[in-house]
Amino acid sequence: MLLALVAATASAQDFEKGGIYYRVLSEDDRTVMVITEPDEYKGDIVIPEEVIYDSKVYLVTTIGDEAFYRCYALTSVSMPSVTTIGDEAFFRCSALTSVSMPSVTTIGNSAFYDCDALTSVHIPASCTSIGINPFAGCTALKEIVVDDNNPNYSSADGVLYDKGKTTLIGWPTAEGEIDIMPSVTTIGEEAFGWSGALTSVSMPSVTTIGYGAFSSCDGLTSVSMPSVTTIGEEAFRYCSSLTSIDIPASVTTLGNSAFGDCNGLTSVYCHWVEPLECDPWFTDEVLENAILFVPRETVDAYRSVKPWSDFANIVEARYSGIADTPGSEMAVKVIDGAITVEGGDGTASAPVVEVYSAGGGCVYRGTDTVIGGLTHGVYVVKVGDMVQKVAL
Repeated sequence: MLLALVAATASAQDFEKGGIYYRVLSEDDRTVMVITEPDEYKGDIVIPEEVIYDSKVYLVTTIGDEAFYRCYALTSVSMPSVTTIGDEAFFRCSALTSVSMPSVTTIGNSAFYDCDALTSVHIPASCTSIGINPFAGCTALKEIVVDDNNPNYSSADGVLYDKGKTTLIGWPTAEGEIDIMPSVTTIGEEAFGWSGALTSVSMPSVTTIGYGAFSSCDGLTSVSMPSVTTIGEEAFRYCSSLTSIDIPASVTTLGNSAFGDCNGLTSVYCHWVEPLECDPWFTDEVLENAILFVPRETVDAYRSVKPWSDFANIVEARYSGIADTPGSEMAVKVIDGAITVEGGDGTASAPVVEVYSAGGGCVYRGTDTVIGGLTHGVYVVKVGDMVQKVAL
């Protein structure tokens, strides 16, 4: 009987007014939140500031978690008195084009995830808490505008930052080649997640890359992160077009599955003299076919620490990054469709030249200065202890 009474009481606090369903949050404060509708919210909706239930007036303050989840026919929503928008509240509302939230103080995690018809969002001065990238997957969102008087957040060119622009919270429409401004030291969780049109990112001052920051950026081919110290879990997971990754010696934390399912990797550059033990989850395909480049005289160290010991191909190199070229006495160029080593004399005492295919296999090893007959593609050329990447 007690259980039945509790159930009846809870049910009595859910009610409907004007096609919108509510739940009482507080009888003392007389507040309610919008909850999931049994069928589906559609069209243009205005959330009233107040509703009357059981002869009492309640203030509408909250949009509950998943309240409008997958409401594919919802086109606009106005919520003048709402202060809190819950997690995934408008998740995949694919027809949603307009949102008005002038009083909001809190926007939950993934609140507008995949609302791919949303083109503009205004975040008022009242908003002091924003969860994990609430606009991830909003591919049409060209404009995120934060009120200048907001104490915690700011925006520039459609990108959402913290107030001081040291943390990049969300760039939902990142595409092509982008440069992160020098003030940014942190890439927030899922900040670029699912940005399929992003091809290259340079982040010279970034020290921390958050959980899933570039997850599922399946067009991403190039990453520069020379100052990074922390790469979060799943940071680059499912970046299937990424062929090369350069991990600087400054990295002290490499999260689980940071490079999970990056099956396109053909070269991994590590700069630690003492390799970091971690679990970035390189796939079997990568471990078998990619080349792991490590500092001179450290191969044995890498062969004793996982996951590096699982790489079939480990090559010593002297480099500061993938763009390094041999010193002034040696140069590697592509001339008339052949790899040409300038500065070598082709004798037995000349430095050994090794050429690796994109699949990690050694296609040439010797002292010739011109290596021809190779098919079009990307190759890694090792001359002595120096490494360069070339394209034929």
